[in-house]
Amino acid sequence: MTEMTRTFGLELLESVLTQFSSIFYKYAEFSFLLKERVCALVIKLFSPNIKYRSNVPSNIQQATPFEKPYFPISMRLLRVVSILIQKYHSLLVTECEIFLSLIVKFLDPDKPTWQRALALEVLHKMSIQPELLVSFCECYDLNKHTTSIFQDIVNSLGAYVQSLFVSQQLQMGTGLPMTQGQPPILMSGLPTGPGVTPQPGFLLRGVWLPLVATFPTGQAKST
Repeated sequence: MTEMTRTFGLELLESVLTQFSSIFYKYAEFSFLLKERVCALVIKLFSPNIKYRSNVPSNIQQATPFEKPYFPISMRLLRVVSILIQKYHSLLVTECEIFLSLIVKFLDPDKPTWQRALALEVLHKMSIQPELLVSFCECYDLNKHTTSIFQDIVNSLGAYVQSLFVSQQLQMGTGLPMTQGQPPILMSGLPTGPGVTPQPGFLLRGVWLPLVATFPTGQAKST
């Protein structure tokens, strides 16, 4: 064996970080290597995933072929990041702030679908751990000099869910007729018809609950 591929290296790194977390807490030398070498490598590998945009016009050159995100590497990279955040957050407070901010950027609308799916999987693993979420709030959101990580996660997930409703609405169309005096016609759970502006939301027991409230121009907003 003369060389090691990046995918194989990330898998080995994932295995070591998963099985021997106590070593990194016990010995300062390993903690130093974790911060200075492992985290630096992870941030470097993140770069192509953050810079790449899937909806850039073809006449605009955005990246060389070597800078495009590569699914096998991105998948294993996010596994390593997930372990670093879940098992080593207390050792890597600053580094985890960077990792979490990068994961949130994976949910941007201009990212490839597979990138957004990987980010959702990682965020799901973290969001089902209340103690971890509390530590995010204590270390970041409640600190004036750090990023509001928990707030950014909630906002990005909300924007992602809303984008799914909007895209479905645009695909289905809104050209159904409506008789005056009748309630608006529902299409895929959304009210449609003349004079009705569809918006993402939920229908609960006959009551329409918009996901995001919108106000027509010139109309006063109630407080």
